[in-house]
This record gives sequence, C-alpha cells and structure tokens, in this order.
Amino acid sequence: MNLATFEFQNSELTSKFLTLASDQQVLTAKRFVDFCNGALDISKIEEFKSHMLENGLAPSTVSTHIYRLKGSIRNLVDTASKLTQGQKFAIEQVLKKVKAPKPASKSIESNKILTPYEIDLLMKSLPPSVASICKFLAMTGCRISEALDIKLSDIQLIGEVAQVRILGKGSKYRTVKVPASFIFRTKEKNKLGVFLFPTSTGKKQDRRYIHRVVSLYGKKLFFKKVSPHTFRHSFATE
Repeated sequence: MNLATFEFQNSELTSKFLTLASDQQVLTAKRFVDFCNGALDISKIEEFKSHMLENGLAPSTVSTHIYRLKGSIRNLVDTASKLTQGQKFAIEQVLKKVKAPKPASKSIESNKILTPYEIDLLMKSLPPSVASICKFLAMTGCRISEALDIKLSDIQLIGEVAQVRILGKGSKYRTVKVPASFIFRTKEKNKLGVFLFPTSTGKKQDRRYIHRVVSLYGKKLFFKKVSPHTFRHSFATE
C-alpha cells in the first residue's frame, strides 16, 4: 500500500512524513524511506523488519524501530485531510498486522553486546578519533583504560602484524595482535605525543569523554545503552 497514491506526490509525502516525525522517530523514518526508495510503501514494513533482523540488529532494537515507525505513519495519517475514513481504516489494519519480533534468548543479554553489523554502523558514525579507539577495543577485547595507556613504544611491528603490549589489572602485561595496517593508519592520523590514541595536543585521551561519545551514539543509533566496555562483552561473545 503506497501512501503516495492516496494524497500526495511522493516528494511532498516524504517531506511531510519526515517533518511530522518526532526527534525519536526521525532516524527510523529516514531509514524506512531509504529502504522504500522514497515511495513510503507501508506494505514493506514487514520486509523492513526482516531486513533489520537479517543485518544483525537485536530483536529488541528492531521492535523499537517498528514501534516508532508505526507512530510516525499514524501521525501522517492523522493530518492527511484528503484520506477517507475507509482509507485510514485500511492503513491501520496494515499497521496492526506487523508484529514485533520475538525477543532474543535470555541466555544472551543483547543489551550488553553489539553485533558485527552494529559495530560497523557505529564505527562509520563516530568521530574518527573515537572510532579508532573503539575499533581497537572491538578487535582485542581490551578495557578502555588499557587502550588509552598504550604508548608507541609498546608496539612491535612484525610483517603485517602488530604486537601490542598491554598493561592490565594487577600490573600484569599481556600481548594482543592487530593488523599492522591499523597501526599505520592510526599513527598517520595521530602524529603528536607518545600515545597511540592521543588528544589533539598529544596528551592521553580522557576515558570519560570516550564514554560520553559512545553512549550518545549508542542511544541515537540503537536505542540502548552502549559503553566502551560493551566492545569487551561483544568480543568475548564473538
């Protein structure tokens, strides 16, 4: 069922749809419009739900997207003066047929991990300096404090592999391995100071700042609590 055939030209409909969406709904609304190639076809909500699940979004996250999408569509229908009561009823029946996905198994707390798809999406959205740190956490399972303490002198390059010495709890050292290419890219972006992940002035990054940024983007993208430690849980689960 394409809402554009009821009242508006497609571009006008899409514009109104996005304008009426609340701050919480607008991200989901934009994703759905992109999925429908701008057609705002509500018969594709079920396909949209399947698409999100197949790409690794947690059922609870998908449920939130569907809930917000239905709300934004209902906002649009309520303001559509040219729709008849029969058409509004038909649209509501379509929305009611779309059910939230079944929750994930309780053996895995989905709010404490990120799927590979979610990690990739988060990396593309975060500021580059924060993304580099989070990518390292996702690859190694290190704690944020361990990553921020890494100095360039702690890294040994052996061919295409970089061995990084980590000072962990109890003042014990261990070694993690990452692609040498990652180290080269990170050093190229951060040329100041002695740390692998320095601030713009060469000092060590503040982990509270990293936590705030990751938390902000986690809520914005996935509607759930995400912290640097989430990458450690995700690494262990993977």
